[in-house]
Amino acid sequence: MKEREAKEAKALEMFKHLKEYVGKEVTCTYWWYGEKEEETADLVELSDFAYVQIGIKDIPFVSNGIAIIEIDSTDGKVLYANPYIEYAYNRMKEKDVDLAKEKVFGKRIVELEKKEREKEYKRK
Repeated sequence: MKEREAKEAKALEMFKHLKEYVGKEVTCTYWWYGEKEEETADLVELSDFAYVQIGIKDIPFVSNGIAIIEIDSTDGKVLYANPYIEYAYNRMKEKDVDLAKEKVFGKRIVELEKKEREKEYKRK
């Protein structure tokens, strides 16, 4: 399996495990425009490669200025981790965000997202 495929498969496995905790309390640690934040509440929902909803807050896995570092269960199990996010993450340029996403999710996921963005731009 190529490294890129391995990254995607590993992420999918984390999402699958994370979905087992929907409705349960979790703690999400993330960068919010260069500031480290923490949210503890019930995991309401998640969208693979996109975001989690913890309590009333939607938090993207990797986006403009925002990136999740880790999501843990109340008993300390690491449910999701992104070891590639740099300290004080605050990437704002689309290409820089895509590079950050590629490190954790793989190139194929980033290419699919780019195609979706292109479709949206064409509709406007």
